[in-house]
Amino acid sequence: CCRAPTKFDHYLLVDLFGVFLCFFTSVVSGVYIGFHCHPKLKFIYTAMNAFIFICILFPIIFMPSCSVRFWLKKLLLTIVLFIQLIPLLNWIFLYAHMFAIFWYAPVGMFGGYICGGIIWHFRFPEVFFPGKFDMIGNSHQWWHILIVFASFSWWYGLHDMIDYWKVNTCDHYYP
Repeated sequence: CCRAPTKFDHYLLVDLFGVFLCFFTSVVSGVYIGFHCHPKLKFIYTAMNAFIFICILFPIIFMPSCSVRFWLKKLLLTIVLFIQLIPLLNWIFLYAHMFAIFWYAPVGMFGGYICGGIIWHFRFPEVFFPGKFDMIGNSHQWWHILIVFASFSWWYGLHDMIDYWKVNTCDHYYP
């Protein structure tokens, strides 16, 4: 993309921020829609995500690359991804019958982000075929393709869940 290291670092930070912002909005919308019958949990998980975003990731992503190593930034993004399994597992515990219906949304989202991150981290396929995937088909592009897949599967699942909540009530749940 860029031959100048300062420009490369800048665009990489913008790229990472965009990916995290996409993930953050996916999680917050999932908490808002998924915990429809539990407003206290909805507030707790939204506040937790706001804290993570504002106090931890926002400063780390925008710190100059010389003050924070890139591997540390990737590690923090990975930790945040796995922290988001807490609300998901709580949702599965509370709404097991809904998970049986909407399983494709969390599996597609987390699967897309995790597989994309693994491909990007290990630089597959260009590590096995140097020079053949410089322009098309490199790990960074696969990472973005899987993130788009994750976002669309999540959006589709949340859209179906909104339709579910339009028909079903919260009478049998204890908020």
